[in-house]
Amino acid sequence: MIVVTARGHDDTQSHLWQDDVLRQIGTLKAGLHARLASSVPRGEHRTLHDAGHAWLREERQDAVLRAIHDLLGMVRRDHAEPLAPSHPATH
Repeated sequence: MIVVTARGHDDTQSHLWQDDVLRQIGTLKAGLHARLASSVPRGEHRTLHDAGHAWLREERQDAVLRAIHDLLGMVRRDHAEPLAPSHPATH
């Protein structure tokens, strides 16, 4: 799992919340995302300081595509390695 956290300015959220509330939300969100990523084997947390939550996929298409590419690479590597038998074969 790769969790991407947007920590940049977000126009949509700035209309809804005061700056101090947005900072608190951002800090809590980053902590939650880090815990989520660490809850699975090889989980990874990536933080983007130059993209807002609502437009992450537009503002940082490169980072979104990189995360997808990297995740697919992990899956391919996992399936390329031979699997150990779940129980020894008996002859």
